[in-house]
Parts: sequence; C-alpha cells; structure tokens
Amino acid sequence: KVFAGHADLDGHRTSKDFTDNKLQYMYYPEPTISKITPNYVSSGGGAKLELDGSNLFQNDRIAVRFKGKSSKGEIVVPAKFRTMVVGQEISEETEELEDVVRKYVTCKSPALDEGTPKPWEAR
Repeated sequence: KVFAGHADLDGHRTSKDFTDNKLQYMYYPEPTISKITPNYVSSGGGAKLELDGSNLFQNDRIAVRFKGKSSKGEIVVPAKFRTMVVGQEISEETEELEDVVRKYVTCKSPALDEGTPKPWEAR
C-alpha cells in the first residue's frame, strides 16, 4: 500500500556528493474512480459530472482527463474537490458519534467534436 507524504530531494553528481539545498515534494496514492454520475449526458458537453472513488484529495491543480473522446485523443477539463456530510456513525476507537463524509470531484463533461466515433458506430 502506498501512503501520501513528504520527501526530501537532493541532487548529486556521484553517489557521494549531494547538494545542500533540500527540495521537498509531495506524493499521493493513485486516485481511483469507482462511480460517475450521471451515467449518460448530451454529446454537446457542459453537463455536471460527479466522480466518486478513493484517494481523492484537495489540490489546486485538480483536473479530469477524458481519453478517446475527441479527435485529438484526449480532453482535460478543470475539476473541483468537494465534501459532503452524508450521515453519522459511532467510531470503533472512541465510541463517539462521528460524521461520515463523502469526498468527490465535480467537473463539466466535454463536448464530442466532429470526427469522434459515437458509441453506436462500429469501427
């Protein structure tokens, strides 16, 4: 299992000579999409989509990539991270009532352009 965290990065010319300037970067587990709502939208684009899954997190550069939905090969659209309290449950550790939070991402569906095969067209 991969965990999110910070790591220091040092450059070196040999395996013995490292730089003194420690740069830090962040790494995250790979997000996995398990559900997209709604299942069907207009080919004109602009419909609000909600994506549920695991390892979704707040990020100022979050985006959703649609592969094979354009004659260009892929379309990347900006997205937003959202949270919503959907209920409450008793914690096994503290035996206190805690909020159950849904974490999800929203974006607008892209438009299919001319030259993009439609799902009903055999190729």
